[in-house]
Amino acid sequence: MMKSLLLPALILLCLLCISCQTGNNKDMASAYAAQAIDELHQGNSLLSAELFSKALLLEPQSVAHRYNLGLALLASQDYEQTLILVDESLLLFPYHQRFLLLKARVLKEQDNKSEALKVYAQLFEENPGSYELQALVMQQALDWGFREEAEALALRLLSAHQQEEQALLALEQLQGPNSWPAFILRYLREETATKEL
Repeated sequence: MMKSLLLPALILLCLLCISCQTGNNKDMASAYAAQAIDELHQGNSLLSAELFSKALLLEPQSVAHRYNLGLALLASQDYEQTLILVDESLLLFPYHQRFLLLKARVLKEQDNKSEALKVYAQLFEENPGSYELQALVMQQALDWGFREEAEALALRLLSAHQQEEQALLALEQLQGPNSWPAFILRYLREETATKEL
């Protein structure tokens, strides 16, 4: 009889201890993360990365800690470690697009523009409604001299009826002042000027 009561009590005690430990880990991870954010805002990216690493050790499934650690590593210009973290994170959390954005930023910082544009293309396939970002990347591709990528994004935006003026401006820049995008822009400007009168 005593043994039958003792076993459930021990199991309950173990579960209670595990629960308390988990709560303590979360509290400590939150404290590390809060301090890391403060350090990052103060420009102490190395210390911030160290603190986010500690938080991540305590909460390994935290997407926020992983992403923030990536930002701290990027800020400290540790591009290789940032890419390692991002690739691991994409394996663990393939639907969190913030990691793709971070990867594209790192590749851009490394002056690997072609690979950055490929990552953006992957992101746009997964999230076709990111029109503002597509317009920014279109302009970036144009500035970098990636004409085909810029044109493809401009046409994509036009077909979705989003960011149309920016898309037409990019196409005009690519195709010249006597192109159909230039004609449409002149027409739209004339129509706007007429309405204002």
